Amino acid sequence: MDNKIPNKYELLTGANLAFIGDAYYELRIRKYLIDNKVSKSNTLKNLSVKYVSAHAHHLISLEIMDLL
Repeated sequence: MDNKIPNKYELLTGANLAFIGDAYYELRIRKYLIDNKVSKSNTLKNLSVKYVSAHAHHLISLEIMDLL
């Protein structure tokens, strides 16, 4: 009999994990933009939305579908 106590991450739902993943992805995009010398706040916002929006995710998924 397995009496293992689950850690807190094992108790997260798929929706919780997706929420955390989306936040991580957005932070990586923002870091990428800043690392590439984008400094105007309006430009940062517009470019980050270009990569992080549902529409952007759809376009990215179409591009990588054959690789999966």
